[in-house]
Amino acid sequence: MPRAGATTSKSSRDVVVFLTGGTIGMRRRADGPGVAPGGGLDELFESLLPVEGVRVRTVEWSDRPSPHMTPEDMLRLARDIDAALAERGVCGAVVLHGTDLLAETSFLLDIALASTKPVVTTGSMRHMEEAGYDGQRNLLNSILACLAMPRSSEVLVQIADHLYTARDAIKLDSVSVDPLIGQRRGSVGRIAGSAVELTQDVRVKRPRLPFPVTGLARRVPLVTCSPGMGGEMLEAVSQGFGAGGLNGLVLEGFGAGNVPPGLVPAIRGLRAREIPVVLATRCVKGGVWPIYGYEGGAAQLVTLGVIPAGPLSGIKAQLLLKAALGSGCPPGDLEKVFR
Repeated sequence: MPRAGATTSKSSRDVVVFLTGGTIGMRRRADGPGVAPGGGLDELFESLLPVEGVRVRTVEWSDRPSPHMTPEDMLRLARDIDAALAERGVCGAVVLHGTDLLAETSFLLDIALASTKPVVTTGSMRHMEEAGYDGQRNLLNSILACLAMPRSSEVLVQIADHLYTARDAIKLDSVSVDPLIGQRRGSVGRIAGSAVELTQDVRVKRPRLPFPVTGLARRVPLVTCSPGMGGEMLEAVSQGFGAGGLNGLVLEGFGAGNVPPGLVPAIRGLRAREIPVVLATRCVKGGVWPIYGYEGGAAQLVTLGVIPAGPLSGIKAQLLLKAALGSGCPPGDLEKVFR
């Protein structure tokens, strides 16, 4: 249910904060090891410093660890954010989310949102009962960033005083309080005290895609290559989806987008059946480049009709392909979507 926070001005702007869960609201379990969702978000907002002229409204959307988020959850969240941003007086939205899939949910929001109002996502790496809890600062910084962002901008991820674009952000460190990097652009801004400094232009055409994201294709697996891998793996994956077969496939290759030669006949077979195949790389930086023309090289795969994912990670490429195929994107336009 929506809940309103205090404001310091009668003529306020509203920032809607969506609570989806994550470490930012977790506590130690009383009945077992580790930490888990524990309803700690009320305490977080009770200690939130007021921002002049801003009313913080919260939407208790869920309280789950981010590995529990599905692509369908991410799309539903995008629709709920769009609905909130359409309300009069709302100037932007902040999403609290677990950091494991923070970059990926942010990316799905970035391609699915229609509103031109600012959206910032954040989370924390330390739980509420841990020394150096970073949730309070990340929440406040994200509200400040949301207020400072221009209209029709990219969805931004804010953590540890840094801002990253949703398309570029990736979680690099599993335990550091500064866990993200920008794969190509680095940080596009920072927060110092209460000042927000954007160091790069983040304005984009909104909505991002040339078609509305109306659904997600379900049968689009992500397959990571391993040394000596053969086509039987792709055949097994395809057969696992039954009579319906694959809607599409994302391959995560090596280096600049190269795969073991044993996969090439299976890829040829998928393309002969007009199944879209997108090629990503396991490398954090650099992305896919069709340089190599040997058997299994990215240059050869492109001649078979395989679509390079560019700088996108395998998971982001999978989300984009699911969105495109589930929203009726013509097959001939898929390559444009990944540019």
